[in-house]
Amino acid sequence: MNRKGQYRDNPAPVYKGYRLQALYALYRILHGEEYSFQPEGVEDLAVYSQGGKLLEVVQVKDHTNNLTPSSFGEAFYKRMEALVTQSGECPVTLASYGPIGDLFKGALIEKISSVREKLINSITRYVKDKNVAERIVSCLRIEQVQEANIIEYITQQLTALCTGV
Repeated sequence: MNRKGQYRDNPAPVYKGYRLQALYALYRILHGEEYSFQPEGVEDLAVYSQGGKLLEVVQVKDHTNNLTPSSFGEAFYKRMEALVTQSGECPVTLASYGPIGDLFKGALIEKISSVREKLINSITRYVKDKNVAERIVSCLRIEQVQEANIIEYITQQLTALCTGV
């Protein structure tokens, strides 16, 4: 609250989130892949083939608590519902700068079928159709990233360019 008794939002977390999204997008661009990248198109980053086919969608998350299905709002799952309906089995990468919760870890990394079923049921609360929830889970991928590692990689890549001298 300021001196006039008005509440003010702290924009710092929002700015940090945008900075980390941009950092991740640059990291992917510099990986030397022959793709087209569209930040803030389909989710935080969309990856297209040279022919314009959507190859991957990325949602970047910066958080201190475990990444869980509730870390994403209903709007995210509705967009994923539209994506799997229109694009089929397009991979959706959840790039996390924070810890991964047990539900995502068990279902997507460790591939435990009972945990996968729990994740599907959790997503069904948002999309109301279990088949759609199953398709969404089939598309999800987890990538845990560290800001320091990404900055180091980007710095190395930019230094190697003739403009990096």
